[in-house]
Amino acid sequence: MEVKADVCVVGGGILGLSCAYLALKESKKEVVILEKEEEVGLHQSSRNSGVVHSGIYYPPDSYKARFCLKGKKLLKEFCTKENIPLVKRGKLIVASSEDDFPAFYKLKEYAEKNGIVVFELNSKEAKEVEPYVKCIKALHLPEVEVVNFSDVVLKLAERVAEFGGEILKGRKAEKVSKSSQEIVIECSGGVTVRAKKVISCAGLQSDRVAALFGWKSSVRIIPFKGIYYKLKEEWKHLCRGLIYPTPKLSLPFLGIHLTRTALEEVK
Repeated sequence: MEVKADVCVVGGGILGLSCAYLALKESKKEVVILEKEEEVGLHQSSRNSGVVHSGIYYPPDSYKARFCLKGKKLLKEFCTKENIPLVKRGKLIVASSEDDFPAFYKLKEYAEKNGIVVFELNSKEAKEVEPYVKCIKALHLPEVEVVNFSDVVLKLAERVAEFGGEILKGRKAEKVSKSSQEIVIECSGGVTVRAKKVISCAGLQSDRVAALFGWKSSVRIIPFKGIYYKLKEEWKHLCRGLIYPTPKLSLPFLGIHLTRTALEEVK
């Protein structure tokens, strides 16, 4: 089977679906999505705690800060338009000792410069927000929300189909050739896609997909595994919203944290 399109998006997660949605909505292009799994959004897009992150962890005016703040705005607009519930939970970032203070106050500075509503709380004030938390100080972000990102993924896929986009599931990009006029992608299952432009949204496979297109670099993605546990029903009252430790800013981890999701689970 051969498919022709103006734009081919590699990857059917939330980012790939968003790109296809905007391409169809704003430019009326012919768009096809390649997704190697049998359904869309089966990886990081649906395996998360559902937090709509505020941008507090990113230096002001950095790409991460700008993308986070703009992405949060666009996500909220989409969810409101599509009647996808956004649940305001609020978030505490707690300092357990004075050793946390340098990073703690750096985060407060980031929040203020990024235009995020934030309050510094003492231990007593923190307990008014989360009665079972123990800390010496906390940053309270009362506007932080959660959403079920699986709902967002499914709605995006629905809109892509309505706008005339095609989602090819179970089709993995395996070989690429390019000319001055088109890009040809040979996929599993005997499918060939001919497109004028390609957008790679392949998540943890992005470096491998880039290599198919001739990108040569010593940089590669090294994935790490995050594990979620759910609190039993009798323990869920211990967490009202989101409780995070003060992280080590030199590491790409936020530490062990608790989140009450949009589905009322506590992870």
